[in-house]
Amino acid sequence: MEHAEKVALIQRYLDEYQAFHLVGMLDCLHEQVHFQYIANGSVQVSTEGKDAFRQLAEGSAGLFSARQQTITDLREEGDVMHADIAFRGTLAQATPDGLQAGTEIQLQGRSEFRFQDGCILSVSEIIG
Repeated sequence: MEHAEKVALIQRYLDEYQAFHLVGMLDCLHEQVHFQYIANGSVQVSTEGKDAFRQLAEGSAGLFSARQQTITDLREEGDVMHADIAFRGTLAQATPDGLQAGTEIQLQGRSEFRFQDGCILSVSEIIG
């Protein structure tokens, strides 16, 4: 894939994520997609394949009433696209750690994307 195609696919994936359009997100992903959420150097969540990703996305969609990921920097290194991300979301429900519905969460992190067959093959979301 060309650089511009990768950038466009990442942006489409994020646009679908922000709009809570699960089908559109899945359309961007390879059947064998690998997803990881890493916080403070430790893998918190990991999935293999579209079905597992779908289950995770369906389960987490209800956590936020609004969410936005904004790319603040994007660079390509070898076969990996590194996207520095600013995340902002509004909780739709109270969390077990005491945050109330309506609380706005803001995080800075990084996402790493790999590609195969014109699709996103892997996504690693890294915080901390």
